[in-house]
Amino acid sequence: MSDSTLVETLYSSQALEEATNPPDYDYEEEGYPLYGKVMAGILIGLMNVAILAGNTLTIMSFCQDRQLRTVANYYIINLAVTDLLVGLTSVPFYAPFTLLDYHWPFGYTFCKVYNVVDFLVCAESAWAICLISYDRLEMVRRGAQYSSYSTGRRAAVLIPLSWIFSFLLYGPAIIGFDIWRGHSILESYNCDVEFATDFLYTLVTAILEFLLPFVMVTTCSVLLYWNIRKRSRGDAVVSQSNERAQVMKRDRRALRNLSLLVSVFLVCWMPYTVATIILAFCGECVNEDLYEFFVWLLWGNSSLNALLYAYTNHRFRDNYRRILLAVCCRKPSTATRQDHSNSGITETTG
Repeated sequence: MSDSTLVETLYSSQALEEATNPPDYDYEEEGYPLYGKVMAGILIGLMNVAILAGNTLTIMSFCQDRQLRTVANYYIINLAVTDLLVGLTSVPFYAPFTLLDYHWPFGYTFCKVYNVVDFLVCAESAWAICLISYDRLEMVRRGAQYSSYSTGRRAAVLIPLSWIFSFLLYGPAIIGFDIWRGHSILESYNCDVEFATDFLYTLVTAILEFLLPFVMVTTCSVLLYWNIRKRSRGDAVVSQSNERAQVMKRDRRALRNLSLLVSVFLVCWMPYTVATIILAFCGECVNEDLYEFFVWLLWGNSSLNALLYAYTNHRFRDNYRRILLAVCCRKPSTATRQDHSNSGITETTG
């Protein structure tokens, strides 16, 4: 047997052995050091606590306080439910993927389910912001006629439509893109979407999920600003009544909050959206760690929305305080105190 034949035989045997028994992945050797993963895990945990706590407080306040059950707050609660789902589904299952150096431990089928839910709630979060922005614009523009225009029935139509649209935007493609293509392009340990490298689809969905909502929210803010400015000029000539002054104060507060909304939405969403579009046609042009940071930055928006849309409302704020005090300063019940008293009497008698 010649030397070349012997080398080929040994190489083939080694390749067969590696294919049959692939080497174990050593997370400690190839990934980040343990202290880095611990720090990342702590930050992720803190962010998710903020998401869960803030949006749970918003929903509890709405359910317990009848004065908060207005049509305008229906849209805020829709956003709170959406963000709460981010904290219950997106963050907990993606955290292991990040901390295991981008290796998905939950299998192919659950990856599909996870991506459907994650992309659904993220898209709905963007469109929920649009509904809030448009509703606030109509509140200022219509004034006294707002209550007859913005009804519970209208909200009951717009909110489900936004959820249906958000699902149709990504759901069918996540479920069937590899089936339509005839094969999967993803490694077994990865949990990305199959259309990640399809530039046209990625561009269209980025426009519908980020650019269009951003334009709508910005337009609402600009129109709101001009409406308030126009009325302020008129009030400079005509003396204001107390009621009119209160309305203008409310409208200016709405403008300030909406401007903050636009800024935070842009900061949290734009990096991820731009990076996703770039990766669709140039897979090596964006650093993997930087892209993952943009993913977490997008989800970070869900931890801020409770402050942006609810905490700026004094009644929500009062309910937050009341609920937190009730939880933190809860006194023992009468039955519990009685049990302790009886226990003390028994011990003394004994």
